Amino acid sequence: EKMKKIILVLSLFLFGCQSSSADSAPIKLAAGWEPGRDVGGIAAKHGIALLDVHYLYITALEDVTITKIEVNRGNCATFDKPSNLKFGDKEKYKLSAGSSSRCDDVLEVSVEANNEIYIFTFNE
Repeated sequence: EKMKKIILVLSLFLFGCQSSSADSAPIKLAAGWEPGRDVGGIAAKHGIALLDVHYLYITALEDVTITKIEVNRGNCATFDKPSNLKFGDKEKYKLSAGSSSRCDDVLEVSVEANNEIYIFTFNE
């Protein structure tokens, strides 16, 4: 029984998530800003300035299961809710609003998808 546990742990370690090039990723990834929305005109009514919102956009290039996303090595945001995307599906992840956040400059995004880890880097 103890030997089975050791073999299981070793196999998970050896054959778990592998790191792969972003060029071979089953997704396309981009980051960008969108203007803040004034739902119901409340901000305008009270003279409140709206903050732009920073998003991460993912498009599936094949059927894919995304299990984890880390932005700036987890210093900006981490998303670990599994997501199943079909070819062409798109998802949007909110990173921050305004300009006083560690998410202002997205430098690196790590995406765990289909049991592999893909690292995307951005030059700001």
